[in-house]
Amino acid sequence: MRDGDAPLSRAVRVVRGRTMRAARTRAAMLLAAVLLVLAGLVGSGMLLGAPPKTTLLATAPGGSAWVRVVVRPYDGGSAALVTASGLPNGSACQLTLIARDGTRLMIGGWRVGRQSGTWPMVGSAWVGPADVVGVDVLVAGGPELTGAVD
Repeated sequence: MRDGDAPLSRAVRVVRGRTMRAARTRAAMLLAAVLLVLAGLVGSGMLLGAPPKTTLLATAPGGSAWVRVVVRPYDGGSAALVTASGLPNGSACQLTLIARDGTRLMIGGWRVGRQSGTWPMVGSAWVGPADVVGVDVLVAGGPELTGAVD
């Protein structure tokens, strides 16, 4: 009877080893899939939350000119992405952020090209996006645009 037990024991060990390897492989694949999904969620900002931003809209009184400013945190200050339309071609523009406490911080400027467009600007306004409540755009030879959180 002992001789019959040895082949059976070997067969059980072989099957058990294959089952354990398959289980480990499935667990590793599941873990890799979960990590991939988490990396995607973190990368897209959905899991940890997208960086805080403030969107402001400045308009000229009685005119069709407008400037939309999206302020995001950048290196201890703020960076702004500016989209503008209706500003006089060739005009120099200066962007000033207005903080919650009334402080006015010039963040940068640009010159209007032939077409309206979007300009990324990095400024040294030492205020976070959540504390920005208003914006002024001074246009040389043109209107002054003012606005608040959109």
